[in-house]
Amino acid sequence: MMLREKVGTFIRENRLFAKGDAVTVAFSGGPDSTALLVILNELKDDFGISLSATHINHGLRGKESEDDEAFAIETARKLSLAIHVKRINVGKFRKGWGGSIQSASRELRYKVFSHLVQTGVVNKVVTGHTADDSVETVLMNILRGTGIHGLSGIQTVRDGYILRPLINIWKSEILEFLEDKQIPFRVDSSNFSMKYTRNSIREDLLPLLQKYNPEIKRSIKRSSSVMSDLRNFLMKAGREGFEKTCLESLPGKSIILDCEKLRGMDRAVQMEIVRYSVELATGGGAEISFDHFEDVLKLALGNDSGETHIHGIKGVKSSNRLYLKNSQVASVPWYSYDFISKGDIQINETGSIVHVEPVPAPDLVFDQSCKRIFIDADALPKNAVIRNRRDGDSFRPMGLDGIQKLKKFFINNKIPRWEREKLPLLVSGKRVLWIPGYRLSEDLRIREGARNILCIDYRD
Repeated sequence: MMLREKVGTFIRENRLFAKGDAVTVAFSGGPDSTALLVILNELKDDFGISLSATHINHGLRGKESEDDEAFAIETARKLSLAIHVKRINVGKFRKGWGGSIQSASRELRYKVFSHLVQTGVVNKVVTGHTADDSVETVLMNILRGTGIHGLSGIQTVRDGYILRPLINIWKSEILEFLEDKQIPFRVDSSNFSMKYTRNSIREDLLPLLQKYNPEIKRSIKRSSSVMSDLRNFLMKAGREGFEKTCLESLPGKSIILDCEKLRGMDRAVQMEIVRYSVELATGGGAEISFDHFEDVLKLALGNDSGETHIHGIKGVKSSNRLYLKNSQVASVPWYSYDFISKGDIQINETGSIVHVEPVPAPDLVFDQSCKRIFIDADALPKNAVIRNRRDGDSFRPMGLDGIQKLKKFFINNKIPRWEREKLPLLVSGKRVLWIPGYRLSEDLRIREGARNILCIDYRD
């Protein structure tokens, strides 16, 4: 079957496009993306899509990068296609993000793709990943330690809008296609540097494995397809388990899991919940190995409190809760908002809301979480504000004798440091009157004869 027909069939079988889609090809100018751009340009009318190219200049190879960009622009012009050219600063991004040059470059590329979709420029991004790329990825994952996700290779669809129409096509087929049609393409010199693991696998490891099995690449690809099916099944079970064990989810910032509920899950599901939680907390870009996930799960299931640090994530076990925090998220700055007797107090620094509403009487059932409280409005000091903690704050917990330092309350209740920073406290001077999610002060207890009742609701 001709390559064009194979790609078209694969797109139809996997329903990658819908009529009216605005599709852009991630176009480096290399053989894979060049073949993909040419083929989709020929098929665009068949699928009823609009097509463009996106070239990302990483600026890592000097004049060679500039020549790649010029080639991409000229190719798009010859095909009468629009092209989006984006320049990224990998070195600057890597300083703050960490990881290798390749991982930082990949993360930035996906940020560009996400921006194109979020701003409505396109709704689908296609990349030129091939069957060879998927095989090499599996071997890379095996070498560093991996689970079922790493053994599944590169998926056909990522995040719902990034598509790989060539993922079942071999590199040899692409090169033959380009040669037959006399289509020029660029060659990235970094693909021949043995300092990169992927290149070493391609040039050294795979030829060695082919001595034992000449069809080793096809064997790995078949196995990864089976693993991909199992991966999809496990992901579904993991999402269901996550919904049962998750106490708080702030994607890209932090995740809190109930360790007791996690213990009741099957181990494979436990690992998937941890993997998914870490992915959510990091925002999905970090390179984290199977061993790291095991360390987090061991911490969660252990009997003792403790903490662990992995790429971009701090994990803390306390009071049967596992806290996963993105360590690259800046600390919450000091904030303070005047208290109002009715309406919403929007906490811009954390994205949470404190809603205040006068009510005839308090609910008969007490909210054990203490996120929704009822207070005597007449007992509330005039200078009350909603703010986060300050040094020297004190607290008189309802039902307990005496006043204690807020810091001591936080420590006794095993509230993590980052949780302490963001909590919007109801405060008068240095006296804390309410800690949302934990305790109300004795100072605001509703006493007999109270006529003005306020309902205060913390929505995080």
